[in-house]
Amino acid sequence: MTVDGRLYDAANSSQPLLDASVHLRIQVLNPAKTCILYEEEQTVSTLSSSGYFNLRVGSPTSGADSLKRTSYDS
Repeated sequence: MTVDGRLYDAANSSQPLLDASVHLRIQVLNPAKTCILYEEEQTVSTLSSSGYFNLRVGSPTSGADSLKRTSYDS
């Protein structure tokens, strides 16, 4: 699955966020929003994209890509 969007500067909401290291946490919750079913963290740069980002979400349970998963992932 992919997640994409555009981030804006908190101090000036009309300006795109231009940052070399934006930390994002993606969560999938149960319907009651009481349990984290899946969680991962990624860092992206929005310096050259005018605040836009595109992430591939989902990773295996082992190997180098599994490092995106957090300890809250069940």
